Amino acid sequence: MSRLRLLAGPDLMSGPEPMAEHVRRLGPLPAHVDDLVEVLVRSGLTGRGGAAFPVGLKWRSIQSHSGRPAVVVVNGAEGEPHSRKDRLLMSARPHLVIDGAFLAARTLRAKQIVFYIGEEHDSARTAMVRALAARPQKERGLVRVVASPARYVAGESSAAVHLTGAGIATPLTAPPSPHEQGVEGAPTLVQNVESLAHVALIARHRDAWFRSVGRRGGAGTLLVTVSGAVNGPGVLEIEAGTTVGEAVALAGGPSEPTGAVLIGGISARG
Repeated sequence: MSRLRLLAGPDLMSGPEPMAEHVRRLGPLPAHVDDLVEVLVRSGLTGRGGAAFPVGLKWRSIQSHSGRPAVVVVNGAEGEPHSRKDRLLMSARPHLVIDGAFLAARTLRAKQIVFYIGEEHDSARTAMVRALAARPQKERGLVRVVASPARYVAGESSAAVHLTGAGIATPLTAPPSPHEQGVEGAPTLVQNVESLAHVALIARHRDAWFRSVGRRGGAGTLLVTVSGAVNGPGVLEIEAGTTVGEAVALAGGPSEPTGAVLIGGISARG
């Protein structure tokens, strides 16, 4: 049985999935999911940008500052060397990412959505901009698109906030944190594009559906980039809890004797 969720649908090399096909395949996005934060908590979805922090708890922390309008930053910087999974998602399934961003904005009553995309990710940025243009004007009015410098640290959450607000893509170590005071002093959610794409599916299918796949205690699926000495390098969608050895096997196995494996992301495990 196929475990594809984010990458299900038209051939990934055929270009961005059009809005009409996206809606035909998945159905319309729910206008509002009143209990979405709690659904996300129950789903076990964790951030797909590297830190693996529970998404529902992150959203709940923004809600605790509900007296002030929030800002949502959609993090598509992807500055990690050799990683291609976020730009593939933006290039091939832009409306899935946008759905998640608008759900976050509605749920957190955000006044602005910032799409923070790596400046070198030309096809991904073009696909996202064109997909945004297909959305109603009342939604587009909330949106800004900001180019992230081609540097690894530019994708860190406080660096994304710093560049969006002050034009400098360097991480900040001093409080307050973005969820307390971020872009323009507002409580700010910084969420990776893959995380938001999962949100768009969870809103449609609920938490039990998300948890129906996953191994060794993991929940849902995730995208990984497998490169180097394998027979089929590229982006894979795998079950959470899949081992490195299993992922390499899914990528066609080693193409030569393996001397070392480099795992990206601070939350990665061997």
